[in-house]
Order: sequence, then structure tokens, then C-alpha cells
Amino acid sequence: MKNRPSFGNCLRCQRAVPPDDYFMLRDKVWLRVHQSSVGMMHLKCVEAELGRMLKRSDFAIGARINRMMCHLSPPLRRRYHPSKKELQKGAAEFIALLAKHDDLLLRLLMRGLAQWRAALWDEEYSLVRK
Repeated sequence: MKNRPSFGNCLRCQRAVPPDDYFMLRDKVWLRVHQSSVGMMHLKCVEAELGRMLKRSDFAIGARINRMMCHLSPPLRRRYHPSKKELQKGAAEFIALLAKHDDLLLRLLMRGLAQWRAALWDEEYSLVRK
């Protein structure tokens, strides 16, 4: 019996799908790569299943997630090709979402600060060792 991936794991490779790899496809396209409407896949895993790169017409154009994530994901932005207006709207929606969930914003900022500190520590530590 094959293990079912937990929510947040790719249905194809079983690895975690990072938040900057979230997007929404048109139902017709999604059903070509997976038989159920439930689940997630990495952008590259979807393309591997389709046998081609995704293009703008494959994405659910009205989905907020696509507009918002284009700011965080250059690969998505290259495939989705958002207009300047869509990028502006996506940025505003993303900021509004973070404003509603200040606990999420705080966690994101703390994670960013922790990564920055770790990078700084690695840099300083490598200078000391030389």
C-alpha cells in the first residue's frame, strides 16, 4: 500500500511544498496531472507530469494566490506573466492578508531574522577559522 502524502507535501515526489511554490491551476489542467481536486504539487512536478512548461492559460487567472505568489516566486512569475496591475493588486492583497494575521507576519519576520543571524554567524565563524 502506497503512503498518502500529508497536506503540504507534493503528490508526485512526496516532499514538502514550500510556501513560495503555491499556485492554482485551472481545474482542467490539474485533472490532467492528478485525479483528485485535493492536494499540492511543486511547479516542476506538475510540469514533469504534463511533459511541458506551464503557461499563463494553465493557471486559474482569477485566483488571488497566483497574483500574490508572483512576488515571491520568480519561476511562477515567468510562467504566469502577470501584468503590472496584477502585480500591484497581488502585493496589496498579500499585505492585507499579513495585516489580518499579525501572528503569521511575526513568525515570518522572526524566521527571516533567524536566517539572517545564522548567515552572519557562519560568515563570522568562517573568518575566525581561517
